[in-house]
Parts: sequence; structure tokens; C-alpha cells
Amino acid sequence: MDYSFVLPIYIYQILAVATVLAAIIAIWTLRRSFRVARATSAPEPDNDAQPGVSIIVYSNSDTANLRQSLPLLMAQVYPKFEVIVVDDSYTEHTKDFLLEASLEYHNLYHTYVPAGTENLSRRKLSLTLGIKAAKYEYIITTAGNCYPPDEHWLGRIMSHFSDGIEVVIGYSFINGTPGTGIRGAFRCFDIASTAVQYLSYAIKGNCYRGDANCLAYKRDLFFANKGYSRSLNLHYGDDDLFVNDITNSQNTAVAIAPGCQMRVETDTKVKTYRDNKLHYGFTARYIRTLSKYSAAAISWLRWLFVAAITAIGVLAYHSLVAIVAAFILLACLCAAEIVAYSKAGKALNCRAMAALAPLFALCRPIVNMRYKFTNYRLRKTNFTWQRRNVR
Repeated sequence: MDYSFVLPIYIYQILAVATVLAAIIAIWTLRRSFRVARATSAPEPDNDAQPGVSIIVYSNSDTANLRQSLPLLMAQVYPKFEVIVVDDSYTEHTKDFLLEASLEYHNLYHTYVPAGTENLSRRKLSLTLGIKAAKYEYIITTAGNCYPPDEHWLGRIMSHFSDGIEVVIGYSFINGTPGTGIRGAFRCFDIASTAVQYLSYAIKGNCYRGDANCLAYKRDLFFANKGYSRSLNLHYGDDDLFVNDITNSQNTAVAIAPGCQMRVETDTKVKTYRDNKLHYGFTARYIRTLSKYSAAAISWLRWLFVAAITAIGVLAYHSLVAIVAAFILLACLCAAEIVAYSKAGKALNCRAMAALAPLFALCRPIVNMRYKFTNYRLRKTNFTWQRRNVR
């Protein structure tokens, strides 16, 4: 083993490239993760100074969840609000429950999507029906299987509305790990990484996506934008294309403190993850922003970094100095990835096997490419002109 610092110039050049790449990747990853982590602290709400709000709950055969989530929504400590449940299936079981619940809660209302409605997005139609029926100035959209953390959730969300703020981007998380073992841990990492990307840009003032399970905006803004007019030909897009249309750097706030986050309960965690991955992957092509490409660029820079480190190991295997330098760079970048994921995962309730974050980060672009291929094969089913009951 050679202990000399005298190495071929190309080895120093490769080390320099690897150093720059490691610095870029680490700074980009840490800045966004810490930005999201810092945003999870929020002041307690002042409910006395806040306006009326209509909570639109989208339900699709969610009677079991509604029995548990609806009382939590109705128990919110807030001076003036209503809850409108729009049921997409409207079975007799759900109908009977909602009728019974409306007798108990004076500010609970419900409606349903007519049976046989085709060639349009039933979710968008459901939300539109609910928003048109709303009587208050502010709207919050969520779903029947979403649970608020406590009775002050509504007040915390609404406290983010101030002068000039018309949209509040919230966040929801799947309760539990979507899958087991390495695959489940990777899905947690992927969910957290995706959320960090769009939430960090939203915090910075460049919002291009939201979460329909916890999304608030002014009712007039919905109608001024002609509802979901830009994505009427798509089954999806109610929480990314719509948000991309109505937000700007001045009118948007982010509410992701633990007391603002919605908990999603589902018995099909893996299916929910895959469906969300496919839906967002398809509509992403219609989003008007360059920010969505930054994570992809960093993902491929990681592979370039690995190539540089591998080249050093192959070309300078005899040099202890070169090997140690390459190892230090690799260790520093891995440490940065682990710290970033630990911070973001804790803030977003998506923490699992943080020690494998560097490996997951390398695998993520490959998995994304697989989903893009799947989306290409299934692309026709994403359009509303397909006679298919997609919700």
C-alpha cells in the first residue's frame, strides 16, 4: 500500500469532483429537511378572531372510518364551522349513519354523487358539490378516513390565514408503515422525500402541490379559478394541478406542525402508497414549475458521486491516501443523508430505518423510473373519457 501524497493529477481531479458533488448533495438535502423540520413549530390559535369555515369531507364507502373520524371533526373547538360529507358511494348503510349523525350535530350536512355519473372525476365532482353547498368563506378539504390530532386542529389550520394569505397547505400521513421489512422502510423514505421536496418549496414561496386530505383555501378563489377547469379531462389533479393554479409566492402558507397534521387510516397501506405514486406521477407532467426537477437532478448526482468514488477505488486502489479521502467523503455524505432523513421523517411521521437512507436515496430514481413506465402503460385510464369507475 502506497502512503505517498504524490498521485496522478487525474486522481486529484476525480477527488475534487467527488468533493463538489458531495457538498452540493449534502447542502441541498440538509437545507430542505431542516426547513421542513423548523416549520413544524407553530403558535396556538386565536379562535376568537377567525372566520367561519366549511370542512368538505370526501367519502367513498367509509362508514366505518366516519363513525370514528366524524365525532373528532365535530368536536373542534372553533366558534363557527360546518362539516359537509359528500359520499361517492351512498350505500344505505352510509345513508342511515349520516342521517342519524345529522340529528346529533346541528352543523353537519351531507350529500352524494348521483349514481351512474361517468366520463368525469367523481372525486372532483364530489368536492365541487360540497364547495357549492358551503356557506362559509373558507374551505378545508379532507377525507372520511382522515383523523385530526385533537380538538384544536381546525383552529391551528385557520390561524395561518392572515392578510394576503388565501391558501394553506397542510399535510397528512399514513398511520403505520406501508409494508414490512426493507420495502416498507423504503416507502416511508420515499413518502418523506416527496413531502420534503414540495413542502420545502412551498415554505420558500414556490408552492406547486398540496395534500387534498388537509388543504384550505378561500371559497371565492375556487370559483375565480373556475374550479378544476384545467384538469377536467383527468381523474386526478385536485391537489396538485389545482394548487399549482391558485398559489403564488404571496398568497400561500404552510401548516405542518404536529397539531395540524391529519392521520390517514387505511387497511391497504401499500395500495394507497402505490396509487398515490401513480396518480401524482401522471399529473406531474402538467405542473408548471421547474422546482419539481430539482430532486431528480440531485438523485442522479448521487449516482455520479458513486461513480467518482468507484473510479478512485479502481484507479488508486494502491494509494491509502486516495482510499481514505474517498471513504471520508462517502462517510460525510451518508451522515448528512441519515441526519436529513431522521429530521424530516420525525417531522412528517415517516421514520423507518434511517441508517439505510443513503441506499434508499440511490434506489429512489430507479423506482421512480419503474412507476413512470407503469404510468405510460396505464396512461389512458387517467383520462375521464375512459369509461371506467375511477375515484
